[in-house]
Amino acid sequence: MEEVTGLLPPVRLAGVGLLESRVRYDSALAASRQIQFLALVEEDARQARPLARELGRSIIFPDLPALLASEVRPDALLASLPPADRASLLLQAIEAGLPVLCDAPFASTLAESDAVRLAADSAGVLLMPAFARPFDPWIVEMTALLEAGEIGTLRQVRCDWSFPVGGTIAVENGASAEERSWISQLPQFACQTADLCRRWLGDAQTVSADIDLPGSSHGLPVRPGGRETLANLIVSHERGQSTHHLSRTRSIQPLERYLLTGTEGDMELTLDAGETSASTLPILKIQRIGQKPEFPLLAPSGHRPAVLRQVNMLSHFAEAVKGDTAPIADAADALAALEILHAAYIS
Repeated sequence: MEEVTGLLPPVRLAGVGLLESRVRYDSALAASRQIQFLALVEEDARQARPLARELGRSIIFPDLPALLASEVRPDALLASLPPADRASLLLQAIEAGLPVLCDAPFASTLAESDAVRLAADSAGVLLMPAFARPFDPWIVEMTALLEAGEIGTLRQVRCDWSFPVGGTIAVENGASAEERSWISQLPQFACQTADLCRRWLGDAQTVSADIDLPGSSHGLPVRPGGRETLANLIVSHERGQSTHHLSRTRSIQPLERYLLTGTEGDMELTLDAGETSASTLPILKIQRIGQKPEFPLLAPSGHRPAVLRQVNMLSHFAEAVKGDTAPIADAADALAALEILHAAYIS
């Protein structure tokens, strides 16, 4: 997927809670030509000032009501808050008629998430979950090969994410200090992969899971061999099955891998899951039954996959806010992903 250049007037954006997720968004906001950054909503103005200067000397407000009461008029919000704070913010934004691009899940419970969805539908306000993987250019390329029948009919998907022990599990999803245990981040990781597999295999039908809850916020010790499984979700879909595996390793870098199994072979994509680790060219392998493996060349880029996917997502959100395209995901998709995770916890 190519970056959309500024053919449309830029969307005037205000950011809420971006201090903790600046590693994820600052490069993407600087690279996006569809965004004009106006304001930051941060309780601690002193800590927010460096980010405000970096984003074009944007104005700082202590909370959303203060922004809404001012003469600053953003077209939309970019929100990155702890799950417990999201529903309240989204309901305020809906009442003000402001579209929001926000991390998913939109709330800590299914009931709250459904209430947010119903409010957005009733008001006709766009709430788009920050599901960035469908905008990753290499996942887009792999999906195109899949749709072209390169491995036949897709039957199974394995999503494998691993994180360094004591490392950057919280970096990509912008966790606050009190949320840096893996268990508090599981909803955002699982919602990302759950949404991706819904796109490939259809809606979820049944869910089972093994989740190893740590006794403290420091996480689990690593067993001999260097790999500790944290969660394993197995989801049956309309057209196949997906497995979502989260683990910690002694590796110094996080890892993100997708293995797609079809009736005529496999396709595997290995990406870098971190924002701060060294950039390497993603690897795509196609292994057809009875043939030698192929490694299609993936187009190099000046940005890491983690940055490109965010740039493309912001550009798509800007187009959706302007009404020039339908959003790739909405509040119903965020709720569907949370339902998968909720079923996993029950299991």
